[in-house]
Amino acid sequence: MDSLNSYIEEIKYTLIESPIRNYLLNERNIPFKKIIAHNLEDVMNNLDVLLDKPFTTFKIVIMGEVKSGKSTLVNSIIGKEVSEVDVLEATSNIINLHYNSEYSYNIDCNCVNIGVNSKFLKNINIVDTPGLKSITKENEKKSIKYIQSADLILFIFDSTHIGQEDIKEAVDLISSYGKPIVGILNKADLLESDYEEILNYINDEYSVYIDKFFIISSYLEYQHTISKNATVKENDIVIDYPKILKDNFSKLLEFLNEVSNKNDSLKIESVKSSIEALKYKEKIYHYDYLKSLEMLESEIINHKKLLEDKFDYIQSKMEFEVNEWINKVFLSEEINKINKSMDIANDYINDNYINSVINNKKLELDELFFKEWDECIKEVNYITNKNIREFIDTIDYKNYNIELPKVILNEENININEMLATIGTGAILGATSGSALAMYAAVVGTSAQSLTVGAAMLTYCPPLLLAGTLTGGIGKVIYDKLKKEQLSNEIIKDIENFKESIKDDIKDRLLQIYSEASKEIIKANQGIFENSKEIYISEYEIEELKNKLSEYINQL
Repeated sequence: MDSLNSYIEEIKYTLIESPIRNYLLNERNIPFKKIIAHNLEDVMNNLDVLLDKPFTTFKIVIMGEVKSGKSTLVNSIIGKEVSEVDVLEATSNIINLHYNSEYSYNIDCNCVNIGVNSKFLKNINIVDTPGLKSITKENEKKSIKYIQSADLILFIFDSTHIGQEDIKEAVDLISSYGKPIVGILNKADLLESDYEEILNYINDEYSVYIDKFFIISSYLEYQHTISKNATVKENDIVIDYPKILKDNFSKLLEFLNEVSNKNDSLKIESVKSSIEALKYKEKIYHYDYLKSLEMLESEIINHKKLLEDKFDYIQSKMEFEVNEWINKVFLSEEINKINKSMDIANDYINDNYINSVINNKKLELDELFFKEWDECIKEVNYITNKNIREFIDTIDYKNYNIELPKVILNEENININEMLATIGTGAILGATSGSALAMYAAVVGTSAQSLTVGAAMLTYCPPLLLAGTLTGGIGKVIYDKLKKEQLSNEIIKDIENFKESIKDDIKDRLLQIYSEASKEIIKANQGIFENSKEIYISEYEIEELKNKLSEYINQL
């Protein structure tokens, strides 16, 4: 036991030297700081639990979905009613059953400790947990947090509805802790099909996690145990207990007694497999983080390039719209009206009216500009998310020699069997790479892009004022004639010349406004992209961290 603890201490020292932990210790603002800090803290907390395990009583933890008969199974194994049954969610607390010459009961840190005079409990504790995927999320969290303290897990399936995806996810999570798991197919008395068919199905679905299964009825076993000490009355209903289920329960008890007799050696193997599972998680977290940094480097460049391409597109579109208006529409209708009646020339040829014409059109152009950028940013975000997904799909754990420890439980002993990780289910991609996409979508997927466009509009798209255009240059000739009411056909030509003289100025000023606003939009959205991933360190620092991560993963 001492050598095992020394090994755990050695592992802990290695993990403390993780480059990410060093960055976090020195309060460096690295990308995905909260996510990776939580994951690495979880690894260290679990390692601390393992440090105490060699000196604690062997624990068999009962887990499974709500209403699967966990409490009834516990009562059947002990042969006494010590765990609540037959309520909506029977076990709302962790119930730790241990040996005591007299019945005892106390509550400690949300754990109900019950002492029972049972020969079976002399070398082993049995722990009954709240149902997974239960109506109370808090109860589910209690069960998950208790996994690491287990030496052996009995996972209870309800035989009447197996193969549910959420239960498979729960077993997948439990197996990631490296614990030996035994599958108990309970409520078999309610099955209409033969037992062999169910066993074949459950083996196909769960054999990657569980090597040994027992198909039983804890209810019938418990009723049978009670009936030994009761007298059958005339009105009592005698329930048939199929021999195959009775024999299977006997085999389960034999197996558990064997575990009880070998608990020291099994505990050591269980702790070792848990350590291997933690090392595996440590590798995955660091490997995912390394891949996330690589993704960030490429996507920062790609994201900016996409925005710059949109800049060229929108600027061309705005230039086309401005040219169409200024060459075909600007003051054309007004000049036609003046040509028909010189008396109304003063109504149209003045600074206030010309500015209103320009700015009414500018409002239309602003709306178009806003809409185009809004759509373009959504498209850029979509492409960026797609690129991230495609990047995640390329991650190959095999190339980094990352292996998944799978515990195989034989009838006589427990062995550790190494098998390559399978990433198809996505179960092990939750450290940073998968979360990168979620974080980005959470930030940018809101109205953030519209807000940045709106801010740019307010800053860079004020009303366009051509003050004093009619008191200087060609405009002065028109201004003086209008002032002196020297109206003739020649003034139409003067107005045409005046229009031509200010067209380029209006066009240049409008396009300059949209160019400056676009640059601000690009800058703001690139900032949103980088901030969503908490990028506060330089490219050189990211490269340095990547090199350290590669060395650390190889060391593990």
